[in-house]
Amino acid sequence: MGNVPSFLHSAKTLEAYRQVLLQAGIADPNEATLALLVIRLVRGVLRPQDFGVTIVSRFSVSQEVANQIAKDVAQRVLAQFEKDLPFHLSELIRDSSSTIDNRRDDTGAESEKKLKEELEDIKQKKATILETKGPLDVPAIIKEICENSAFKFDDAQLRERCAKLIESRVRDVRTPEQTRAQLEKAVESGGLGVTGRRLSDMLAMIEGRVTAYQGNISQEERRKRVEKLAQVPDKALLAKKEETLLTKRYVELTGKVPQEHIAPAAPVVSRTSVAISAHPEQMAREGKIDASKVKNAVAAAREAVALKPKITSSMQEITFVKRLLGPVDELRSLSLTDFRRLSKDASQAATKVKDKVDLMEEQGYNKKVEAIGAWRASPLNQMYVGITRDAVLQGVAVAEILGKKRTAGEETLSDEELKAVMKLNADLRF
Repeated sequence: MGNVPSFLHSAKTLEAYRQVLLQAGIADPNEATLALLVIRLVRGVLRPQDFGVTIVSRFSVSQEVANQIAKDVAQRVLAQFEKDLPFHLSELIRDSSSTIDNRRDDTGAESEKKLKEELEDIKQKKATILETKGPLDVPAIIKEICENSAFKFDDAQLRERCAKLIESRVRDVRTPEQTRAQLEKAVESGGLGVTGRRLSDMLAMIEGRVTAYQGNISQEERRKRVEKLAQVPDKALLAKKEETLLTKRYVELTGKVPQEHIAPAAPVVSRTSVAISAHPEQMAREGKIDASKVKNAVAAAREAVALKPKITSSMQEITFVKRLLGPVDELRSLSLTDFRRLSKDASQAATKVKDKVDLMEEQGYNKKVEAIGAWRASPLNQMYVGITRDAVLQGVAVAEILGKKRTAGEETLSDEELKAVMKLNADLRF
């Protein structure tokens, strides 16, 4: 297949995948996942007729959106080496757009009607659950659903699977469709084997609790943010007043206007309480300043400035060059800010990092080793290593180290990000 594998792994191709997903309306695109699907398609592991269905499942999009993604991939990426593919591009576009419709035709009108009735039943039950006040913390929601007499599992392993599944849905790690698929999956395949009426009742309760929990979290975050903003004084305003006060004081003592404003001697990271207590003192100092001396000095300075010739400065235009980074370079330069840009959810962001490593593994084991080495050298992982090292050397818990850093105003990992990075390091082993 010539240069096909190297082209599919290039930074340019990954950028093309990203643009395809963005144009399809996916706000938080995971180009690494799409790259893996295309590679499996080219190698014959994934059939063309299953490509669209797989996109629907992986990205939680409609069949229409999946068809557009398949079409864009065919035109923007695969068309360049169509003669080397084990299938025709027309197969990919045609089969991706017709697979779901064919399956619906095979199931018949009766199955379609039954599905609509089931969805309507779930909506009604969800509305009823939302009207009833229930638990709003994750452990309580898990207990309420998994120990409900209508859904309770006798086997200890199934109870554990149920708890993990509910937690992943409540924390928005899984979509409703993925949750349903896991519930329906056979027990032997790692699922829970829930079907029929029991399945619809369980889904209705899960979605009801998820909506209530996430709504409560949003309200609580907004409330905390408003309270925090109300408590924090305007540091910039206080610093400006202090600077003006010192400048006036300088003029009063020397009779000259300083060439630049005099900054306060306090450090940049001065505590808020100090700034608050200094405010009344600023007012008292300002009242003691002789205004007439300040005015005379300012007038004299203006006359001196008027006599000086004007000098026109020139500026050179700065040109920024856009650089495309490959997966290894992205991993090596990954910072905490970059990690947060991948997803608002730390677990999802960690999954995207792991997908990039998996993508490199498709090129060979040595590439996987290189990718893991790049991750370990990244600023984000080094931050995590530094935190754990400090905890060991000081003989304290990691949470205490994080607390000290937050108190000092340092940018550091949140509790969820710490857990996600810890799990990611456990998964990324040679």
